[in-house]
Amino acid sequence: MYKQIHIVGCSPRSGTTLLYEMMSACCHFDKLYGHETRFNRTSASSGQTLLTKRPKDTQFMPRVLSSVPEFWVIYCLRDPRDVVVSKHRIAGDKYYSNLRLWREQHAFAQQMQTHERCITVRYEDLVRDPDAVQAKLKQQISWLSCTHPFSEYHQHAKLSPQSERAMHGLRSINTDSIGRWRDNLPRIVGQLERHGDISRVLIECGYESDATWLNELEGVQPDRSASRYPDNVNLWDKLRRRLNISLKVGYYVVKRRLMERFR
Repeated sequence: MYKQIHIVGCSPRSGTTLLYEMMSACCHFDKLYGHETRFNRTSASSGQTLLTKRPKDTQFMPRVLSSVPEFWVIYCLRDPRDVVVSKHRIAGDKYYSNLRLWREQHAFAQQMQTHERCITVRYEDLVRDPDAVQAKLKQQISWLSCTHPFSEYHQHAKLSPQSERAMHGLRSINTDSIGRWRDNLPRIVGQLERHGDISRVLIECGYESDATWLNELEGVQPDRSASRYPDNVNLWDKLRRRLNISLKVGYYVVKRRLMERFR
């Protein structure tokens, strides 16, 4: 049976690309799949190790973990305020994600947070102390073999065009993007107006100790501009997603079992 690590996130712009590039440059894997490869579009020989990542696959992971052995999930968690003010070159001037998507993805992650093969990596920890995160991963994934420290990943990484665009180029790790929401307060006010207060989840995730952060938003006019991902989804979309989860996870489980049986 092959071993797979799949990196998912609380949302796009949560640090999944950075972590994937760190792991692919600084750890040994027999197979590396390209940028944004869905968890079930993979194959490997028995005993091989492979690495994949797709931030929006979080919704599938609770069921995959309960059905597939030798499968590990790394969940990238990031302050939702920094997520919703982050931009991607493919979206131009639009903000990329939104609080609706962050909340949905995080709810799926909470379903698997106690599973022994699910590891949460906070984006803020990753950029502040990447080598400590690497040590945590090595401790929890016994077969993971590393060749370089995460802090030196930029000296060894070879980014794909997609990764380079998502990360705005290859550079050494820095903490500049932590707390950037404070430079985009109108966007935060607009998102809270549309999706409601997030103080409770900020406290639960350790980003705030109370709701006094809201004082920074007093008198700020909301930015109601659209995100690249829709801020709202209808009932049909929700039902279609549930069906999609069942079909894709079911297909993947059967595929893995058949591969093991006929090798």
